[in-house]
Amino acid sequence: MDDKEALLHFFDRLGEYPVIKAITGVFLWMAKALFGPTFRAAYGAVGVLYILDFITGYSYAWMHPQIKPDSRRMFHGLVKLLIYLLLLIVGHQSSSVMFGSFIQSVIEAFVVLTEVKSILENIKKIADFKGVHIPFLDALTVMVQGKLTETTQRKG
Repeated sequence: MDDKEALLHFFDRLGEYPVIKAITGVFLWMAKALFGPTFRAAYGAVGVLYILDFITGYSYAWMHPQIKPDSRRMFHGLVKLLIYLLLLIVGHQSSSVMFGSFIQSVIEAFVVLTEVKSILENIKKIADFKGVHIPFLDALTVMVQGKLTETTQRKG
């Protein structure tokens, strides 16, 4: 592909899925309106990760013959999103006090990493269901689960 074709391909890609991109833009605008000029990348990341978690979780439920997509579980997902939103608001509000940006960063990290873990678990379930072995994913899942088990054992 020469430079001109690459440039045209890039612009074609920008024009794909205009409705989804416009809706995403509206949500980002709303987030900026809620949080003001201090909108952080973590807020957008949480939104994207939440959507990916929903898609991967719903996909697994749709693929698996013994599991049916359940509106109650989707409602629980909305509750989770509201909890994330409240945590991010608390973090944002705490950023105005001493060491508040530290608290804000910790809250953002917890929310982002929780969603990443959930997405990895969903992808692992899909891969296992389809009989696909992904060594990197397997190792990553074992590492994350091992850290969680280790932390739980220390508390217990």
